[in-house]
Amino acid sequence: MGAEALWPTQCAICDKRGLPLCDSCRGHLPYLDLWRACPRCGAPYGRHQCTECTNEKLKELGLTSLPFDSCVSALHYNRDSAHIVRSYKDKGDRRLAQFLAYMIACVIPPEWIVLDVKRQTSIITYIPTTSRAYLKRGFDHMAGIAQVVASLTGLPLYSLFTVSETLDQRTLSRSERFDNMRGSVQLRPEARCIMPIERVIVLDDVFTTGATLCAACTALRSCGGKRITCATCIRVY
Repeated sequence: MGAEALWPTQCAICDKRGLPLCDSCRGHLPYLDLWRACPRCGAPYGRHQCTECTNEKLKELGLTSLPFDSCVSALHYNRDSAHIVRSYKDKGDRRLAQFLAYMIACVIPPEWIVLDVKRQTSIITYIPTTSRAYLKRGFDHMAGIAQVVASLTGLPLYSLFTVSETLDQRTLSRSERFDNMRGSVQLRPEARCIMPIERVIVLDDVFTTGATLCAACTALRSCGGKRITCATCIRVY
């Protein structure tokens, strides 16, 4: 009660007191329509003819195919959706992890969730923060989200990756981002003990160009990943 009096809970977008994200702002977020999205790369308007994962585009990025089978995202990128993620991971409002995880869990297709004990089950993993970012923030923002998603879906959670320090992606073009991230996501030694598995669902906060997710999924493919799918909070388009 004392902490709430000193630091009252406020909406991350409008600063209204009461909830980390008020009902009004939640209702006006730019939710992504999965029925319009590309079933392969998750681009918001690529259901029938995607411009983001064509053979020509992939060739420009040094790829012959996407290293994941499918990707879904909960929200379009705009000022409000980006502000929620920044408030969580950069300003330390860790109560927003529940909301962001719920958004991801809602867009994960039911067929991705394999819980048959007679088969190798689906698992949840995530793109971890770098050592430098962890020291700056004091926590791994995607680990917090992944824990809640795993709880909501009933799937086991594994930390499979480590991420090397790279150049700041914000200053780079799309192709430069892919070059920058290539080989920067490695599998932990223990990851090879549980692979291959029926399906791995890789979580991240923002899909900007897909460079980080592609690097992670390429690493999974290298050790026998069967079905690899991705889910993010926000999709930049």
